[in-house]
Amino acid sequence: MKYEDVRNDIKHGDVVSVYHSGIFAALIRLVQRIAGFGELSGVTHNGVAWWLQGRLYCIEMNGINNVLRPMSHYKSFKMLIHECPCTRPAMASLFAQETENPYIYSWSDIFRIGVRLIFKSGRGYGEKNEAVCSTFVSSWLKSAGWVPPADFPDMPSPAEIAKALGQPAFVIDQS
Repeated sequence: MKYEDVRNDIKHGDVVSVYHSGIFAALIRLVQRIAGFGELSGVTHNGVAWWLQGRLYCIEMNGINNVLRPMSHYKSFKMLIHECPCTRPAMASLFAQETENPYIYSWSDIFRIGVRLIFKSGRGYGEKNEAVCSTFVSSWLKSAGWVPPADFPDMPSPAEIAKALGQPAFVIDQS
């Protein structure tokens, strides 16, 4: 499917999993492939879809802090769109908290997630007000009432988010 074909069907709170490109994304793919995620190893970024004033955004971490990025910036990438796994009103009730309070991008969390995946050790942990894309998304979802699988880590990778959410509602692939 093309982005333009499903854009209007994407709703507040849907989870976006992006198959990003670049050196940093390649490192994430490699670590997730070593950890055995197969096709989902390509998922290197997560965000939450949100409509504001007729425009579709992805609320995400951008390597510095939490931001709202127009979803159209990702239309040339493969994306999985998962239906919001909790109630949309619960997600909406946390919107201000998740967008007004700055989260600092945590490079140490990236390292911890990678070590956990490669050495299959522990569940990970993070600091309050620090996040990477996947921990930002999982924290918001859990605060809104999502109950992840029992073996879901405290600091998930992008592929772990996509795996836990199961079958996507849409697969966007421009190739």
